[in-house]
Amino acid sequence: MEVKLILLSKNGADYKSFPRNNPIAALQSPNSHSLEKYMFGQKPFFTVESNTHLQEIAQHIQSQKIIAVDLEANSLFAYKERISLIQISTYDNDYVIDPLGIDNMEPLLCVLRNPNIRKVMHGSDFDIVSFKRDYNTGIVNLFDTLIAARFLRYSGLGLAALIAKHFGYTIDKKYQKHNWAKRPLLQEHLDYARGDTHWLLALYDIMTLQLKTISLFGAALEESAILTHKEWNGKGAHPHPYMRLKGFRSLPQEEKKRVRAIWEYREVIAERRDVPSFRIFSNHSILPLATTESGSSIFTKILGNSPLGRDKALLLEKLEAASVDERSFSLPIKEHRPQSGPYTDKVLSALRTWRNHKVEHENIDPVIVFSNDQLKAIARAIPLTENELRDIEGIRRWQCALYTDVVLNIVDEALPKKAKKRTVT
Repeated sequence: MEVKLILLSKNGADYKSFPRNNPIAALQSPNSHSLEKYMFGQKPFFTVESNTHLQEIAQHIQSQKIIAVDLEANSLFAYKERISLIQISTYDNDYVIDPLGIDNMEPLLCVLRNPNIRKVMHGSDFDIVSFKRDYNTGIVNLFDTLIAARFLRYSGLGLAALIAKHFGYTIDKKYQKHNWAKRPLLQEHLDYARGDTHWLLALYDIMTLQLKTISLFGAALEESAILTHKEWNGKGAHPHPYMRLKGFRSLPQEEKKRVRAIWEYREVIAERRDVPSFRIFSNHSILPLATTESGSSIFTKILGNSPLGRDKALLLEKLEAASVDERSFSLPIKEHRPQSGPYTDKVLSALRTWRNHKVEHENIDPVIVFSNDQLKAIARAIPLTENELRDIEGIRRWQCALYTDVVLNIVDEALPKKAKKRTVT
């Protein structure tokens, strides 16, 4: 059997075949060109900076069955981050789209929502929530190469590691923390961004064949589809974000008020300067500051030379006013969770022992067996049949296909006879 790997030759997307057990053999032959020459080759590349141009290239993208997608954001440089660049690759072309210069992204968003076009992405969870946050648009029909790499038990899971593994090419990540909202973009910036999708379709071809060989292609698609349900959990998603700080809940009421005052004052400064909140004052310093006497030498030391302390008198006024702030600290109501039964701990212990042994013995990622939350759900439900296991919220179809017999056997052995007497249909 042979893999069709896309070599980006002078004629564009040119296919060359070689044995799948040595995917870069052809490139290492005496007659092959160096890998550097294949990085982009003569594959057409387009920058898209206007509504008209986006509409034009969207016609080509919409005609594809599979595309690669990535984005860059300005999260390290703005108070409210936003998508600052979008990369799209087809088998024919590479595109870098500038959303800052386009006020109608709908031609592209239609593609992202189209169930007939597969989107190949790597580590797509941030991208998914970013598209939802900025454009209220989800990703439909996703194949995540990071998920695929886990199922294939690769030792390196990053995109650079996958490219090096299959193509022997080392990606330069020096622009990983670049301010992608800054204009103009230099050619080196465009080349860096382009590289994040340029290889993905070739990776998809290789990994699809490998997954199908071990009957896990459907599992990778199922996990990818579940990932698309992820929602934005960053700035603005929580009504009381300071309550997420470690140690907050154990504080006395007065100190909780001080934490809230420091947090809110920091946000005012950050928004006014349009910089990330951590550049004004770090999260991990807020509780120490709030629990220290105002104006003390330790208080001043914690503030350091941070922007939060530039107007120390105003900060002290905020903290003084916090003492009479009677706003509630009520938390959002949590969803009801099933109660644990008398045998939950015993079943959970048996399941964890099996899972951990499998992970260690086979040197695999726990995610491709069962997560801790999934094991807890099974232990609470105590399934005795395949249908009962399949009906547990959060359990995947691929997990049932692989592990039903062993899980039911573990549950059965962990239960005393009297616990097995319930009617089973």
